[in-house]
Amino acid sequence: MYKLVNDEWSKAVSELFQLLSTSLKDRFIMLIVLDEDSFVYDSNVLVVVDKVDDEVRDRVAEAVIEVNSHHDCTISYYLLSSEEYEKIRGTIKGSK
Repeated sequence: MYKLVNDEWSKAVSELFQLLSTSLKDRFIMLIVLDEDSFVYDSNVLVVVDKVDDEVRDRVAEAVIEVNSHHDCTISYYLLSSEEYEKIRGTIKGSK
């Protein structure tokens, strides 16, 4: 079941998704979002991209800094390549 939420965390995550989609285009694979107070790898958001390099690191960091400056919550991200994500995918799903 889905529920529609309109809180600060949801707005921040939505804005981050839009910024990453626009900035990284096809390089952006997915955004895995936890509850604001939950963490995996000391992060509440996992950003999955095709390949991690300096350009991607910079763009993701810029997007997160911008979003955090607009909202009264803190996105703490962890950046993963699609290959790294495949290796830990079961761990993430099992942590529910």
